[in-house]
Amino acid sequence: MDMSQPSTFRRGRNPGTVWVVVGCALVLLLLVLVSRLSEDSSDTDSEPYAFLGDRAIDSALASKGGLSRKQKGPAKYVEIEGSDVVYRLPSTEARAVLFLAHGCSHWAFDFGRKSDACPRCVGLPAELKIVDDALKFGFVPVAISSLAGRRGCWSLDDGAKIAQRLTDFMNSVEPKLKGLPLFALGASSGGAFVRELPLYTKLSGLCLMISGLPPGVIEKVEAQLPSGTSYPPTFELYMRKPPFSGDGVEALTARNISAKAIEAHKIPVSVQFFIDRVEGMRASVAVKIVNELKKQSFIDVTGFVKQNPRKSQWREAVWVAVPEAKELNDSLIADLSPISELLNIAYSEHEITAEFDREIFDFFDEILRKQEVRGLSKKL
Repeated sequence: MDMSQPSTFRRGRNPGTVWVVVGCALVLLLLVLVSRLSEDSSDTDSEPYAFLGDRAIDSALASKGGLSRKQKGPAKYVEIEGSDVVYRLPSTEARAVLFLAHGCSHWAFDFGRKSDACPRCVGLPAELKIVDDALKFGFVPVAISSLAGRRGCWSLDDGAKIAQRLTDFMNSVEPKLKGLPLFALGASSGGAFVRELPLYTKLSGLCLMISGLPPGVIEKVEAQLPSGTSYPPTFELYMRKPPFSGDGVEALTARNISAKAIEAHKIPVSVQFFIDRVEGMRASVAVKIVNELKKQSFIDVTGFVKQNPRKSQWREAVWVAVPEAKELNDSLIADLSPISELLNIAYSEHEITAEFDREIFDFFDEILRKQEVRGLSKKL
């Protein structure tokens, strides 16, 4: 070798340096691919990454937490006066009890993961997240099935019976909960039910999901409450159906009662959307589901659902094109399927949702803190 050549040229020929450069380039390429795979729906068309294979896609997204999600503790089940009751206890001291009222075609078992302690539990995505988030705030989530039979709607005439079941639960089933504040969250038919539940039991706060607070309800309830007792603070979470009027929030605000309303808008469907919300969902399966929904024009290029999932034919397309969905034990049947429920949430017309849990529980938490301060003041 001619040692008179420039030293910079000699360094460029060093094979160790070459491999370092190549290695850095490969790492950079992998980081770019992972980033692209985990972006929001506008960039989640994963067909360009199909060459990676299922295992590589799963590994690339594992760091996002979708594959390493730990199973939460099992739900507990008890029957009270013939009613199914599904609940969880927080790992820390309980601050309050949260009654959960399902919508029509649903039941208490939607709020618990299937286990030996609750073999009939179904565990739908939004319901499970509501339970998990309630526990983080120190609430004891208690779901009770309506008295209308299997997966029935709620009847306002059953208010006294449900109130008694809640009392029995707090006093007898879990006596450590006796005397704790009671809150209620109801969706659709369940929301219409809990908005009149203050007639039968004291509630510290309400969340009415896709049900609203129509004119006259507050007056009807307050007219039958003990003197000096007002309607509880209320959080309204609404979608396109039923239309939001704002009357309830205005009426409560005029009475100096805490009230808040938030609209749930459409959510873009993406690979991350599914793996973040369906326990056990592999990224490679989510990729195929999203690609098929786009291919069949059930979602647009940005991921937004184009048609009402309750009425479109997406189930047939996904069932045929993504046989791996069966490994999730997902039947794709309405009101039973996690994937089906999530598409309803993404469409955001009328469905229970956990997308605003932070806002809901912050609202409840503020109520609790005020009560705790008042309680401390009395002791002093």
